[in-house]
Amino acid sequence: MNILMWEEFVAHPEAGPWAVAIGVFDGVHLGHRRLVQAVLEASSGYKSAVVTFRENPKKILRPTGFKGDISGLGGRLEALASLGLDSCVLIDFSLDFGTLLGAEFLKFLAGAGVKSVHIGPNFRCGHKMETNAQSMAAMGAALGVAVTIVDPVLRAGHPVSSSRIRNAILEGAVDEAALLLGRPHRIFVDENGNLDRAVVAPPPGLYRVALHGKDWSVPGVAELSSAGLRIEGECEGLISLDFINLVSREL
Repeated sequence: MNILMWEEFVAHPEAGPWAVAIGVFDGVHLGHRRLVQAVLEASSGYKSAVVTFRENPKKILRPTGFKGDISGLGGRLEALASLGLDSCVLIDFSLDFGTLLGAEFLKFLAGAGVKSVHIGPNFRCGHKMETNAQSMAAMGAALGVAVTIVDPVLRAGHPVSSSRIRNAILEGAVDEAALLLGRPHRIFVDENGNLDRAVVAPPPGLYRVALHGKDWSVPGVAELSSAGLRIEGECEGLISLDFINLVSREL
């Protein structure tokens, strides 16, 4: 999967035509995977891509209320690449970019050679989120861009969403989060064995996990507390851990 910056993407319409999905893709969960599948199914004669952000816009727009990413940029790109896309377009979101109207954003896409856009029903973009999915579809028709609103994936009668997954993780329901993600919640660790603080972590407790090194993976048990992360047994060279389920909140 090729990585393109937004400025490069819009400057080279000859690289298209494109079929794209647009979104933050935090966690690349089951709903995101349905969006990507819709792009791949519609991309006969088109190149396939997602248009997303290097950093979650909420970090800039609402920094004090942002609870953390489900997955960092590296994890998102790895998950997206596994789905068979040709490219990923990254936007460096800023307050200045946030003043762009939805109609202007769509015109940039059309000018870049985008012919097919796929979005979820709760999609919003533009200054102060003034453009919704239905508005995108109407404006796209006038620009020769087919905008498809893709139905959400439902689990237990409710749409799969990044907010739902984030809340499940924060409540310690990592097994529920795994069902919505389509895989366990993964957090990378630094050379000192500390969890990546930019990624949302479950609350203190004892968890069954899968431990991953450069060329090894083993099951294990991890304790999260105010003192940090503690792994039972040897885990030299630990790179990341997948949270399988909560064993106990009692430490």
